[in-house]
Amino acid sequence: MTFTVGINLPWIDGQYDHDFGYNMIRKEDVSYDPKPSFQKSKENFEAYIKDISDMGVTVVRLWLFERFEGLTFSRTGHVLNPTTDMFKNLRDACSIAQKYNVKFYFCLMDTWGVLADGLKNSPNGDPRQKYTDLINGLITTKDKRDSLVQAVVDILSDDIIKESVWAVDVINEPDGIQRDHTRNSSSRGNIDTGITFDHLVEYINDACNTIRTKTGHRVSCGIRREVFEEFSKKIKDNVDFFDIHHYDDDGDLPSITHLQKDCIVGECGHKTKRWDDSLQKESIKKFLENSKRLGYSGCFVWEYGYLGIDKTNSEKTWSLINPDGTHRPVVNYLKEFLENE
Repeated sequence: MTFTVGINLPWIDGQYDHDFGYNMIRKEDVSYDPKPSFQKSKENFEAYIKDISDMGVTVVRLWLFERFEGLTFSRTGHVLNPTTDMFKNLRDACSIAQKYNVKFYFCLMDTWGVLADGLKNSPNGDPRQKYTDLINGLITTKDKRDSLVQAVVDILSDDIIKESVWAVDVINEPDGIQRDHTRNSSSRGNIDTGITFDHLVEYINDACNTIRTKTGHRVSCGIRREVFEEFSKKIKDNVDFFDIHHYDDDGDLPSITHLQKDCIVGECGHKTKRWDDSLQKESIKKFLENSKRLGYSGCFVWEYGYLGIDKTNSEKTWSLINPDGTHRPVVNYLKEFLENE
């Protein structure tokens, strides 16, 4: 693989779980109608993609089904099909990306949103056990898993969408729903998901093989550094490349010579959660330099951000843009790095 510098733009304008597709699962659990926001955000989205392209970046990591958005389910928990608006909005997004020569690293699911602490205050009661039961089926039960993967295949085989696929990440940070983690975490509800390490490995391997076979797209799985070695040993024969996620003020990364396969840094940024231009710039500078020096095949920065982003929110301190859309200092370094590639 040629060394690829990418940027994460996981969801659009902060509309996690309903940016591209109607969220049929959440409609009973929220005080608003979770219709997709993309049609209202399309102008901003194009501005973001153009800006990213102008930086010299050609690949964006984008999320598809966070908290089940864009999917319809049967009463038994099988995926019936993607929603029609999911298809339309993704086609529009891909047409925009093609205009600026940008491709997408599509991430299929996010584990962290299913049991997020904020869900406890949902208008109709805490829905986390309901969401847990649904994702348990998609991970642990083959026919339900097959129904999800087929929906993915249908979307990524679309004539317009398939032209924008750089690769496919089958699940973001799988350990986020592993029972050993969730049942001993108050912020995760102390909920036993019933999803074991072996279940997650089976899902990753199955999803990777099916998507690659049916679409021809390259496949991987984004895994936190803390559990990377454990997972990588079990999925090495089924991913086309490895994907490690790490947050560290000093941009520290492990050696990957033993992997004998390409590996990218799929997410990275400073660990200290504060809005600090100098800290952000130095951290990303070191991540880019270290990943290149250590033989990684790419480095994807977390995250682009969006207009109006809240600087006081500790989860938004990685944004590459200020609330008014102007660049933070790290972008100048990013451009310099790319110009020297």
